[in-house]
Amino acid sequence: MTDRRARWTLAALVAVFAAPVVAAWGLYHGLGWRGDGTAAAGRLVIPAVRLPETPVTGRDGATHQDVGALWRRHWTMLQVAPDGCRDACQASLRQSRQVRAVLHTDAARVQRMLILGDNTSPIARAAMQPDLAIYRTKVVDWRPTLAAHAADAPGTILLIDPAGRWMASYPPPADADALHHDINRLLAQAGRP
Repeated sequence: MTDRRARWTLAALVAVFAAPVVAAWGLYHGLGWRGDGTAAAGRLVIPAVRLPETPVTGRDGATHQDVGALWRRHWTMLQVAPDGCRDACQASLRQSRQVRAVLHTDAARVQRMLILGDNTSPIARAAMQPDLAIYRTKVVDWRPTLAAHAADAPGTILLIDPAGRWMASYPPPADADALHHDINRLLAQAGRP
């Protein structure tokens, strides 16, 4: 009688601990349920996309042929403003500056970048932000990529990983708290360099 009872106890324990694993496997593989992707506040870009390798010119007039080198080793909050940085762009620049400021010790791991069209004039307010890297390029190469992921609205913040892949976008008006939360989670998962 005790052998039979021990077998039933063992079978019940196996069922209790195996049931969640079997249910999760069934949902993921059997039914194809992958969740709705709302863990991040921004619009995820799946799969992550490499941005165009169009040469850019910095504030100092130097041309950078290897655009990917600009965001290596840093997470980047990027804005692309083909027609100049107007109100929505300015508001997003303020938000990205605030987000970077509250990262405290992790602020050095995140950079802010603005890419303007090659025929736009510099903006005085952006020039007063020393932590903002400003470049010019032929944005015509960027437009199809941005439009394909609904990220072509002025003031959209693009989140680029240290390998140069575009991971998420935050259309205006971007929620600074949500952007901060997403970046904090990514920095924590990436670990210290």
